[in-house]
Amino acid sequence: MSSDQHSYAEISESKPTSLVCKICTHTAHGVHFGVSSCRACAAFFRRSVVLGKKYKCRGVNKLCPINAAERFLCRHCRFKKCIKVGMTADNVQWNRDVLSINEEKPKQKITRNIKRTSSPPALYDISDTMKRIEQIFSEPILPMHSEKYREMNTLQRLDWALKQHRIGQKDKRLITFRNFIDLGQIVSLNREEMCRVAKWMIHCDEFRDLQLNEKMSFFKLVWALWQKLERITRSIDVFGLQMYEDKIFIMSDKHAINMNKVQFDISPLTDLPVERIKSIFDPFCIRMFENIAKPLIDIKLESMEVTFMLCYLCFQISGKVLQGRILEASEKFMEKVSNNLHDYYEKDVKTKNYASRLIKIMSVLNAFQKIHSDRQEIIDLAKIFKIFKVRLTEPEVNIE
Repeated sequence: MSSDQHSYAEISESKPTSLVCKICTHTAHGVHFGVSSCRACAAFFRRSVVLGKKYKCRGVNKLCPINAAERFLCRHCRFKKCIKVGMTADNVQWNRDVLSINEEKPKQKITRNIKRTSSPPALYDISDTMKRIEQIFSEPILPMHSEKYREMNTLQRLDWALKQHRIGQKDKRLITFRNFIDLGQIVSLNREEMCRVAKWMIHCDEFRDLQLNEKMSFFKLVWALWQKLERITRSIDVFGLQMYEDKIFIMSDKHAINMNKVQFDISPLTDLPVERIKSIFDPFCIRMFENIAKPLIDIKLESMEVTFMLCYLCFQISGKVLQGRILEASEKFMEKVSNNLHDYYEKDVKTKNYASRLIKIMSVLNAFQKIHSDRQEIIDLAKIFKIFKVRLTEPEVNIE
């Protein structure tokens, strides 16, 4: 495959070259938690603080090198260096953070209206769901007995699994629109979706070869992102341009919501007024429709391209954040599926000139990750300031 055809991994947002991350010495993207740092180190620090993570040093003297030359960074020594160079949860410099969105920053809206919750936090127990996911990750894949399945390449198998994931999707004429949603309904729906996403993941050889604890870390990190992108593309498949024009989002095989009309009961989530929460998070919803849905409608994605996007999103993020064996598996996996996508374009679509189309797809993926990064930063700050009063039995699991 030529270099331009393998360019998926090289297509990324432009980065400023004037700053160096004080933790890992890669290119910095701005000032996060008071320190010039890259997004990866900022996200690592946020996650460590919010979840109260305790790391063990990979070495013997707790002096592991943390720099750009190291492929796998010791998390204990990385976090220690974050603290050493001056990162603190209370030291966020709002006016210098390049990840902030325009107008009044959501971060400022949060800090300007800090109101610690007065009622006791609601606890949602998802331990049974996590046990079921562990079982899924330990079970054999039944279609492996199928000769047709065995003949498929990696991307084809995951595309087959995606179609199985969507097999119960109702026609738009049969979909019921919900006008009211509460947090309990969202958690209940996500319990079902988590198991379905897990069943998709096991069709990846590199994922199945990971240890169970690695699989669970991978899943907890990316499952909600996979679900969100899959629902966006599925909403487009079912409703077409109407999805963008009417701001329709599919919630399940049978239900959808109109984002302009639906009402959310957020009282179990926070004591802040719903108008304040909407003013913080509505901009991210708008960006999802404008920067993700609209371009994807214009591209007119094929199923194999949707599958590639889901693969890229999961393995790119998990490898970068979790490092170690997961990074090795991610690099091996992405090389395979990029070759599979090349074969799909040449043999099935019968075109060799697909670089411009791939650039558009990667641009959408970059935008998706940027929106997620910005939104996650707000959520993490809200957790630090105890604005949210909901707790999960599995705090590392993201419930969107």
